[in-house]
Amino acid sequence: MFRYYKSAFKNAKPQILKALLFALFSFAACFIVYVFTTIFITKVNRQMQMLQQFGQTTTSLVISLAIIYLILAILFIFVGYQLIAGALNVFQKAMKNEKVKFSDLFFAFTNKGYYSKSLLLALVTVIVFIILSVIAYLLNLLYNFALSQLFAVIQPIIAGIGEGMGILLITQIIIVLIIGFINSIIYWFFFIFIINYTVAFAEDPTRRAFSNVKEGFKGIKNGHKTWFKFFIGVLLLNLIVLLTGQPLITLFSFLTGNMSQSVAQIFVYVVYILIILIRILIYTVIIMGIVYYFITRGEKIDKPDKKARKDKKKNKNTLADTKDDVNHQTSDAKEKAQDKVNNHQSTDDNFKDKAESQINDKKDSISDQGQDLKDNASHKANDVKDNISDKAKDTFDNK
Repeated sequence: MFRYYKSAFKNAKPQILKALLFALFSFAACFIVYVFTTIFITKVNRQMQMLQQFGQTTTSLVISLAIIYLILAILFIFVGYQLIAGALNVFQKAMKNEKVKFSDLFFAFTNKGYYSKSLLLALVTVIVFIILSVIAYLLNLLYNFALSQLFAVIQPIIAGIGEGMGILLITQIIIVLIIGFINSIIYWFFFIFIINYTVAFAEDPTRRAFSNVKEGFKGIKNGHKTWFKFFIGVLLLNLIVLLTGQPLITLFSFLTGNMSQSVAQIFVYVVYILIILIRILIYTVIIMGIVYYFITRGEKIDKPDKKARKDKKKNKNTLADTKDDVNHQTSDAKEKAQDKVNNHQSTDDNFKDKAESQINDKKDSISDQGQDLKDNASHKANDVKDNISDKAKDTFDNK
């Protein structure tokens, strides 16, 4: 559940400080713009509420509010999204052990093609935020209806109890946590999707914009069946943020109600600083975990001891297979050597038989030739002898 977060920091450890500083610069720039626009939006909303209470028209304030939202959207599309993509680019490079440079924050501005793709992805992100706003509005209507019915039942019961204020406070804290947890399920699902396709864009800026959006979905539905556990881990980490938010502030205000104003104010500043630091830490952990989960495409990460056992078993099996291979190779070599010896012996026997056969044939041929010569000589001698006898006889008869 939390292994991806550990692995993210472990892989980015050689450059973690550099990556965090660069990313902090990018997020801080976006956060400052967000804070200023939020201040203006809050101010306009309060003025609208006051005018509505007095029955006056709020048309001019509505137009002003729309202009503020439009300016915020334009800044996000043309500058803000690119800076956020740069921060995520720094994280994914650090986790891949690639050299991190300050210029990596501005990679989307370095190429006309990259920038045009980032504009399309920023527009998709704005659409996602609009969908989230609509969902949040509908959920708030549902919460208001449910809570009005709930408190209508609870308040008469609490009113008759001596510690009614404490019970009401605990009830409010529980309700705030439940509502925050339900909202976090929806918000973080969309945030993970946004981070996924932004990291996909940082991994390969040459990829088409909508192909990156598809990669964002594939990062969730990756086929490894690990996303649900990972998402539960995100929600549990975000629960720490929820606990250190409104519930902690409400509880702190209740506990410091009897303190002096100056001392309570000091505690308030300390608590707010702690809340900010905790949120920065938790959100950094969550974002790095989401980035690492995406770049690994949700591949399972075994525990160190489990992995060691698997490696040991694998090495043992590999050693056994190696021994079997060596034995088979030795046996094959022996058989091949024996076959060669047998072939050589067979060849030698064939040569020997062939030589003996040739010698015997030559002997027979020479013997036959000698006998023929002997017979021819005998015939010639007899013929000569007969001729001499005939000549002698003829000579004797002539005399």
